[in-house]
Amino acid sequence: LLLFVLFAVCPFIASPFLLHLQHPCQMTEATIRAPPIGAPSDIDSTAVPGDDVHTPRPGKMFVGGLSPETTRDRLHDYFSRFGEVVDCVVMTDATTGRTRGFGFVTFRDGRCCTHVLRDRPHIIDAREVDPKMAVPREEMQQQQQQQQVMQTTTDGNAQTDTS
Repeated sequence: LLLFVLFAVCPFIASPFLLHLQHPCQMTEATIRAPPIGAPSDIDSTAVPGDDVHTPRPGKMFVGGLSPETTRDRLHDYFSRFGEVVDCVVMTDATTGRTRGFGFVTFRDGRCCTHVLRDRPHIIDAREVDPKMAVPREEMQQQQQQQQVMQTTTDGNAQTDTS
């Protein structure tokens, strides 16, 4: 009620308070870059030039189970409801040009990924798709190597235990 009265009487004073009521994924870049009250500003001597601590990290998601009819535009339109999509791709076979059944979506604000993961199921082109956080290729290779080492170690122990 106080905020309503404040906004009705003096909207330019109340507008900074209303920014905090917006969902983080629906904020514009200008809103996200606005430093909160009391935060270090560009003129702060401790701030590193060019380092914008208020810009959220992008979030990339893997989307599996896509229908052969799903296009980049449909994927983009669907996930745009969760926040600003900065990149979207449906993976295709280089030889045939047909979809491989998965794609990637990148949000400007990585916090939007949490909402995507929470709001299930996701139906695109009459098919339930399975969004997951994307894992960089290097990390995935490291995980696979670690699993192989663990499997080899476990197999070796199992063979020595049974002898």
